[in-house]
Formats: sequence, C-alpha cells, structure tokens
Amino acid sequence: MKLFFKKLMLYFLFFGMIILVGILAPTTPRAKDYLLFSKYQKDSLLMKTEEPRIIFIGGSNLIYGLNSETIKDSFDMNPVNAGSLVSVGLIFMMDNTLEYVKKGDIVVMAPEYQHFFGRFAYGGNDLFRLLFDVDMSEFSQLRLKHYFNLIKPIPSYFVSKLNPSHYFNVQKDSVHGADIFNEYGDSSSHWKLGKRPFPVMNPIKGKLNKSIIREIEVFKTKLNNKGVELVITFPVIQDASFDINQVQISKVYEELKKSDLKIISDPENYKLPDSLMFDQPYHPLKTGVDIRTNRLITDLQFLTSN
Repeated sequence: MKLFFKKLMLYFLFFGMIILVGILAPTTPRAKDYLLFSKYQKDSLLMKTEEPRIIFIGGSNLIYGLNSETIKDSFDMNPVNAGSLVSVGLIFMMDNTLEYVKKGDIVVMAPEYQHFFGRFAYGGNDLFRLLFDVDMSEFSQLRLKHYFNLIKPIPSYFVSKLNPSHYFNVQKDSVHGADIFNEYGDSSSHWKLGKRPFPVMNPIKGKLNKSIIREIEVFKTKLNNKGVELVITFPVIQDASFDINQVQISKVYEELKKSDLKIISDPENYKLPDSLMFDQPYHPLKTGVDIRTNRLITDLQFLTSN
C-alpha cells in the first residue's frame, strides 16, 4: 500500500511539474498580440497624462464604448480610458488605478454587472493571463481572494501553450489586438466596421455580493484621502441582454443607491438597441459609442460647476 501511494505521489508530482513548466514557458506569439498587453500603454497614460484629468475604470464597455476626445472637448480635461477586460476583475482594476491617481483627478467607474455577483470581481482567465503573459510583478497587487479564482484558468492556459495555432501563422488582430488603442486609451479600430453577429448575454448567475460595493466604498475613501473624487455610472449594454438581466441589474442599482457612493445615472440610460451594437453585448458600434459618450457627458455636467 505504501508503494502504491508513493507511486501515486510521484505520478502527480510528474504531471504537476509538466503543467508548471508549461505555465512558465514564454508567452506565445498569439498571446503577445492580445489586448491585455495594452496594460503598459494604459499605465503609461495614468502616469504621464497631465492634469486636470478624468480617469475611466471598468471593463471592455469602456475599451470599445467611449470617445474620450469628445469628453476632452466638452470639459477641457484630459481623459484616460483605463478600461480593461472584464475578467481581469474590478478589484484588481481599482487597486491598479489607485497607484497612479493624482490630487484633483476625477475617477468615473463603469463596472459591468457581472462584477457584483459571486466572486467575479476577483478576476478570472484574463487576470491569469495578465499575470503570466504580461507582467508577473503584478502578483504583488493580489489579495488572498484572487488566488481562489486563479485555479480554474490553469488547464485552459496550459493547453493554449501546446496549441500550434498560437505559434504559427499568427495574424495581427485589428479589433482585439494589443495595438488597437488611440492616445486616450480608447479602441477606435472598430469605428469604421459594421455589426457582427453575437449571442445575447446569458442570465448572470450567483448571489449579489454586497461586499463588492463595500470594497468600492473603501476605494472611494482612499481616493478622497488623495484628493480624488469618485463617481459611479453604468456600462453601455445591448437592450436584449439588459432585459434578460433586468432583475439582477435592478438589484445592483438598488444596493448602490443605499451606499454613500455618488451615482450619476441609472442603468436604463445606457441600454442601446441591438442595431447599435458591434460584436458583444457591451461593445457598441461607432454610432452607439457617440450616443453613450454624449449621455455620459450629460451625466457629468456637474464637472462644469467645479
């Protein structure tokens, strides 16, 4: 029996070492062209953009759904679109941004609704890839709860390292690649493209995680201590996906209204018809980008009185 368990342990150790070597192997050419590598550009914008500044935090609803130049023209402030991928997780987004804010900044947060349910805000596949493909030093920003979410992506990440298509005949991705961003951090590469077919969003699963709103309140306090103001808005979203998740969205909105956070809009203001959406429920076409941006400008009119 002892010999059996010894062999079993050696078996798991052997395959564990193979998986570890695979995970730590160099980043594949395909992964290097993924928009996660824009983190360097986004962090550089957060460091170097001159005051007065307005910083946007959220997922790809900001990457693909904001025209920062219009924001700049409207408020005479320098915008930084720090939007990342949704499964990087809201907690990491907040902690990363906190490092770069400066006194007098305005931070506008537009989280996707999934962040408020279950453990989603602590990241997933894209946070894993950001750490192992982009910058392992970002492990220093992780909290204990992040590590529980980083177990599930291991198999798919390991398999991707063995996939020949990640190494050969890799073409630049003009829509989801690392070089799609303009000088403000917006993706404008899809502005001249037409609508692509995509499925509506599935119902958001899990229980409303009220502790995420408490985390945002803590973030607000830390910002205020640095002389920075935080306001909360909502993501642009396809109307059909909004309707499917209306109960969940209402729960988020009602809980936010109970907090001491400054809410500058309501969720319905940012739902758009399917005809204005590009390739995902949170990604509008250029016409939708302009509508969302103009609605956000209206909600941010308090900036003109500051």
